[in-house]
Amino acid sequence: GVAALAAGDLDLAEAALRDALERHRTIGSAIGEALALERLACLLTVRGRLDEALALVDLGIVVAERARLRRHALTRLHAMEARNRLAAGALYGAEDAAREASETAVRHGECAACDAAFRAEAVRVALARGRLGEADAEATQLEDIARQRGGRILVATARFTRARVLAAHGRRDDALAALAHARAGFLGAGHRLDAGRTVRIEARLRGADWTMPEELRALDALVLVDADA
Repeated sequence: GVAALAAGDLDLAEAALRDALERHRTIGSAIGEALALERLACLLTVRGRLDEALALVDLGIVVAERARLRRHALTRLHAMEARNRLAAGALYGAEDAAREASETAVRHGECAACDAAFRAEAVRVALARGRLGEADAEATQLEDIARQRGGRILVATARFTRARVLAAHGRRDDALAALAHARAGFLGAGHRLDAGRTVRIEARLRGADWTMPEELRALDALVLVDADA
């Protein structure tokens, strides 16, 4: 389900994730249930079913409280809540969720997955609120973590996050180069959905006169909710 979601195969992903959710409930795995709820919330946010997704996040937070890896699950869930609220245009809610994710991550300790999840959203929130210095600092921390721990997805996420900051500073060409690097990393790992988000941001930067290359159109079509890019 997670792999299908990353690839943009949403129907397969939803079926697999709902099946996983029920199986985790059957065996009493709170961490499995919480993480399945987080991925389902991501999928529904991608599909524009924002209220339904938010309800799953709320349920996941309750479930995570009894999980062994409680803080890991909570960090991911609050990061997902921030993404959902940004997609809904609810900036105050997104800011609160990003703060909760950050505070929980600090108590959780070092975790590359959590860092990639919450810092990427923290940057988006800071940019939406016009706090460029804060966004720059968060992006730098994510880049440092990516350099130290490696991993194609973490590096691609850091480049994508940096591209947002560069674009906010008006450095269009640098932002486009960072987006191209991020997209290559995402595609190399089979993460077509995130690659599609980079295409959508590139389209915004290039403007209405840009003729999108054919090979990028299928990726761009994966972004169903423009504000989620």
